[in-house]
Amino acid sequence: VCSLDKAQEIGLDWWRYDRELSPGAHRNALAEHEELRAQISRLEGRVEALSAKKPARRRR
Repeated sequence: VCSLDKAQEIGLDWWRYDRELSPGAHRNALAEHEELRAQISRLEGRVEALSAKKPARRRR
């Protein structure tokens, strides 16, 4: 157990660079979620457009 100053001095400051613990992690996660929502919306639109087309007749 040591102080934060000592931990930083000896290189034990991994929490500063951890994506989940760093100060910008929340903003990054929000941006990623928005991108994923937009992608899902585009994919849903494509599926809907493809579903609206008449299927080709099958030959027997």
